[in-house]
Amino acid sequence: MPPVAPMPQSRPSFMYIVGILGIIWTVLWVVLAIAMMASPSSAPTGPKQMDDGTAGAIVLVFMLIVFGLPSGLMFFFGRRARQRFDALAKVASLAATHSTLPLAQIAAEIGTTPERARAILLDGVSRRMIAGRLDAAAGVFVSATAAAGVQHTAVRCAACGAESTVVRAPGIPATCRYCGAPV
Repeated sequence: MPPVAPMPQSRPSFMYIVGILGIIWTVLWVVLAIAMMASPSSAPTGPKQMDDGTAGAIVLVFMLIVFGLPSGLMFFFGRRARQRFDALAKVASLAATHSTLPLAQIAAEIGTTPERARAILLDGVSRRMIAGRLDAAAGVFVSATAAAGVQHTAVRCAACGAESTVVRAPGIPATCRYCGAPV
């Protein structure tokens, strides 16, 4: 059986942290801009001079565009990456404890659609965090780590001659990953 990569410890993503720091930076500059607008000052002395209120408004708009928008986007995408990581961790723990898992059950456990659950499951398999195979026709994931009867076997397909490793599980036929013929 191929080794399964250990699940990394839960940690916030880099974008999430930078987004939070950017939001804090933006809030500090917004407070400064509001203080500039609210501070009492003398009226402008010339036609091209601006008062503190106008300067504060310009600083406010500039800071919101230059720092606020990128910070908000990094926070949003970092949060989304964190949610995907948490869903992947939950799917990995489910796969480690169940010999077979229907996609509908995985989707219900992580609170998403079966299509998204399938994508998260395949992402975990491609990252070698989850071992097993997905029976797409039945919509069932067969875990290679949960049951002792499940095993990886190197086979040569009689139909196409391709060599591949298949996951054999009791009661579930293994198929060639290249042509789909039973092996």
